[in-house]
Amino acid sequence: MDQKILVRDEIEAGANFIRTVNEAFPIQAAFWLYDTYEGQWFLYLASDRITDANTRKGYSHVLEAYNESPSLYLDPFQVKLISLKSPLAQEALTTYERYPSTTVKRINGWDFGGLTISGGYLYPPMITAPTPSPSTS
Repeated sequence: MDQKILVRDEIEAGANFIRTVNEAFPIQAAFWLYDTYEGQWFLYLASDRITDANTRKGYSHVLEAYNESPSLYLDPFQVKLISLKSPLAQEALTTYERYPSTTVKRINGWDFGGLTISGGYLYPPMITAPTPSPSTS
């Protein structure tokens, strides 16, 4: 099956979406992975606040964030929330440490958190880190 290319607009839409979701709960790792079985890209958002018990609530935040600023380049059903403890999230954190970058990093043709992937994009920590709220004096 041929891999659809993830275009710059989709990558930027993902970055903007991550910033919006960060207002509801912190995202510590974020990345796109191409699912060869479904033939599409998924945006994975990893947070220490996501557990099996509250995933549904997390997805309600995803829909709220999408409704706040909808995009032609991102479908909320492409978003997958995962725990920061998941092998995929741990692989993302390890990759951040091993290959520090301030730009979106392309990942290709390797094992990623136990999955063999045909493509992916890893957002740098500066995009996933929540913006500090302004202090009031």
